[in-house]
Amino acid sequence: MTDLYILPALDGTTRMLDAFVAAARAVGFGDVRAIGYPLDQPLGYAELESFARAALPTRAPFVLLGESFSGPIAIAIAADPPPNLVGLVLSTTFARAPVPLLGPFAPMTRFAPTHALPTAALSAVLLGRWSTPELRRTLRAALADVAPAVQRARAAAAMRVDMSDRLARITVPTLTLKANHDRLLRAGAGRQLLAQIANARQVTLDGPHLLLAARTAKPARRASAESASQENSLAPRQICRRRGCRDFSMRHPAASKNGAHRVRRPPGLRLLAALHHFAMCRRRGGSGSSSGHCAAGSQP
Repeated sequence: MTDLYILPALDGTTRMLDAFVAAARAVGFGDVRAIGYPLDQPLGYAELESFARAALPTRAPFVLLGESFSGPIAIAIAADPPPNLVGLVLSTTFARAPVPLLGPFAPMTRFAPTHALPTAALSAVLLGRWSTPELRRTLRAALADVAPAVQRARAAAAMRVDMSDRLARITVPTLTLKANHDRLLRAGAGRQLLAQIANARQVTLDGPHLLLAARTAKPARRASAESASQENSLAPRQICRRRGCRDFSMRHPAASKNGAHRVRRPPGLRLLAALHHFAMCRRRGGSGSSSGHCAAGSQP
């Protein structure tokens, strides 16, 4: 069974990922872990890469997922991968600073009043209309956990980073997740990943910048419980066999062959199905699968 290791957004905590971790375990991943960064050490990308590498499994096959701020770290690891890395997922992230023109102003972040930023404003940018009281509380708590100097250092690093030269060295199959309502990233960030990583494909989902948190929040999990229960009771190969490892319409088991009785696909289920499909295809040999169901152009 394939494991899933997740590198977090700029806060560096795992608070915003708790629901996603639980949901990922439920759809067939083995060990699912979010790696939290030090809360009181203002480390740059190189130091955080070393920290993350030390936390990765040494033997079990795993997929590495880098979200937002951590995308460059995941890219650096995948460009010089451990032998048991079988896939890379890049969620609402970038290889080069999202707004390159702001790079010269990165030193100014040391004056930024991090804890004075209103949660409502941050939520509007990071969560948009997917914001809920629970997610706002979690976001507030996550930022409160991290020392202001650490937040400023990470923001400055993101404003200057450029991992573009690493993209061509990535050979593991790669999935990029794009949010249709991302208010933080420019569209060109995702296009660069697709253009320069040889074996990459993209899945576009309705959601905000913090896609993993918003699409697997508690209301979404409750809504999906009934339709997902039968999927969760099946072994991964049975799921792939039933869907052909490419059908993510989430048809009810009693649906007609023409799909006329499809159930409404709950929020979050398509995201998890895409990740599960990706991991299963890595186990079956990637895009070279003899069945053709794992072709790079297939979409969930």
